[in-house]
Amino acid sequence: MERWSKIAEWFDLNREKITLVAGGIGVVFSLLGVRLGLPFDWAWFTIVLCGLPIVWGALVHNGGSLLVVANSALLLRWAYKSNHAGEDDDSVLVKAARKRLFEA
Repeated sequence: MERWSKIAEWFDLNREKITLVAGGIGVVFSLLGVRLGLPFDWAWFTIVLCGLPIVWGALVHNGGSLLVVANSALLLRWAYKSNHAGEDDDSVLVKAARKRLFEA
């Protein structure tokens, strides 16, 4: 492992450059028809290798957005309830759920 890190340091390689080089090698192997006994084409290897960071970034971004939206909804609910503390403003569904829960 230390040998690879020294090689990467010597060539000033980072993850993006290594992914680009490996993807290029995969495309060349696919175009030349090199199989090396693998049950899949090298183009699939390239697609997966280059697509995983994009999918991971989208999942992380959407997960963060989900947390922001959920927190905003909780804050709005708290603000609404603090402004309408004495009023009975529950919806029909909330009333039915409470009735079913407390009668059981």
